[in-house]
This record gives sequence, structure tokens and C-alpha cells, in this order.
Amino acid sequence: MNGLLVAVLAWYAVRGTFKGFVKSAFSLLCVIITLFSSFMLAGEFAKVLLNVNFLEKPIGVVVEKTLNALDEELANREFSSTDEVLGFLDNKPLPLYAKSVLKNACENIFFDGKKTLFLLVKNYFYNILIKIISFLFIFAIIYLFLWPIQRFLIRRLRGTSFVVTNRVLGFLLGTVKGVVVYGTIVILLAGIGKFVLSDFILQKIQQGGLSSIIYDKFGEKFVSWFVV
Repeated sequence: MNGLLVAVLAWYAVRGTFKGFVKSAFSLLCVIITLFSSFMLAGEFAKVLLNVNFLEKPIGVVVEKTLNALDEELANREFSSTDEVLGFLDNKPLPLYAKSVLKNACENIFFDGKKTLFLLVKNYFYNILIKIISFLFIFAIIYLFLWPIQRFLIRRLRGTSFVVTNRVLGFLLGTVKGVVVYGTIVILLAGIGKFVLSDFILQKIQQGGLSSIIYDKFGEKFVSWFVV
């Protein structure tokens, strides 16, 4: 992770140096606004997609085929409680990784009445995927909306005394943007690590200096947003 940090900071610092202060400032502001707005609005957009069952059928097909490939009994087996599901999976001879993923999907689900394992697992992965799609969609829309505004303001300021190219300030703002981008990458990697149960990813994050601080401060909060 430290190597990734150096690479990201170097890239954005050099870009900031060549862009100068004004372009770097607007670019950084655009990224911050886009990230913050995406997290604020993606939840509501995800609810809209869930209400119209967006992509639910193809995701259900994939989950059902995967469960049947592991064991034909899995998909249609009914359970009355979370403890019953976990107990069944503990005693079921399944590949270790598959068992870990299934238990992770079911351990925080509480339900009334009988539910099939297919329904529990499908809903878990479906909700996460819809939230990821919602976040990326909102991010793209907001960024595309802000980008021409950013370009317009930069052109209007061009030639004024304020737009004397300041390489030092551009370098500093570029470095700050690099930290923001790096933090976003760390959080996304942490989410992937938790999603696929990869201890290797989470260990690498914890071993990094800045990455461990970012994860401890913000990682759990944002990762839990996707899986709750």
C-alpha cells in the first residue's frame, strides 16, 4: 500500500505542478463535491432501483446456479432463523471459501418465517451490487455536470492576475488531491476485501501507514454502508 501511495501522490503532484493553482483547485473541489454528493444521494437512488427490481432476475439466476453447483440441496433449503442457517452451513461439507462467503452473507440477516438460502444470499448480494451501481452512476452524473462548469470558470479566470501559474501551489493541491484519491481507493479495496473475504487485502491496508489511518477513521463506516 505504501508503494501505491507513492505512485498516486507522485502522479497527482506532477499533474498539479503542470496544471497550476487554479486548475488544481477546481479539480480538487470537483472531486470532493462529487465524492461527498455520491455518498449522500446514492442511497436514495439505490432505493429506486430496488423498488423496480433492477437487475434482480439476472443476479438471481447467477446465485441459483452457483448454489446448485455447490450442492443441489442449498438453493431450496428453508430456514426459520439465522442461527439455523449458520448451523447448517457449519455442518455442510462445502469448499472453505464458499462456506465463508455464504456465512458472511447470512450472519447479519434477521428474518421472520421460513426463507430459502437462495433468497437470503440473493438479497444480500443484490443489495450490495445495487448500492455499488447507484454510487458509480451518481458519481458519473455529478462529475459530468461539474466538469463543464469547472472548465468554464477556468477559462473566465484565464488572463487575470489571479491566474498567474503558481507551480508550488499547484504541486501542493495536486498532492492533496492525490491523498483524497488514495483514500477513496483504500476504502474501495477494503470493501472488496470484506466482500470477498480477502484477509490479504485487509492486512495490506493495515500494514500501510496512511492507509491504516484512513481505514480506521473512515473505512468501517463507508464499507458498512454497502453491506447493511
